[in-house]
This record gives sequence, structure tokens and C-alpha cells, in this order.
Amino acid sequence: QNQALYKKLSLRVKRTSLKNFCTQAKDPYEIPYKATVKNNHPPSELFMVQPEEGDSQSFANRILQELYPQIPNPFHCQPQNLRDREEAFTKN
Repeated sequence: QNQALYKKLSLRVKRTSLKNFCTQAKDPYEIPYKATVKNNHPPSELFMVQPEEGDSQSFANRILQELYPQIPNPFHCQPQNLRDREEAFTKN
């Protein structure tokens, strides 16, 4: 029982200390910002590449694809599969 109480209190202190630290920071783009985005690509690395072809919109889309790659959805059903299931259901 004491161990569960200790764990609960330590988690509460951990959460509130980070919240207090971020709200009391004078400049939001110093330590709290750096702690949040430290694993992301630095902007200089992204913009070093000049667009070879296309306009600025395609260049921006490539940057977005690098930052946020699309994750394949394993549950995505093809319309043909849905139509086959519907036909089988209506024939019975």
C-alpha cells in the first residue's frame, strides 16, 4: 500500500514539475521548446536541399513527407473487396 501511494505521489510531482517549469519559463523558445523538439530534424537540414524541379508547393510537400511520413493503414479495405462482400450478403 505504501509503495502504491509513493508511486502515485511521485508521478504527480513529475507531471506538475514539468508543467510548472514550462509555465514559469521567461522565453517559451528556450529550454521547454528544445526539450520538446530535440529529436526532430533541424530546419537547416531540411532547407539545405534546393528544389530541383517543380514549384515551392511541391518542395514544401516533400519537406512535409520527410517530417511526417505516411504510415500504411493495415485496416484499409479496397472498394472491390467491399462490393464482393455486399454481393455475397445479398445473394443469401
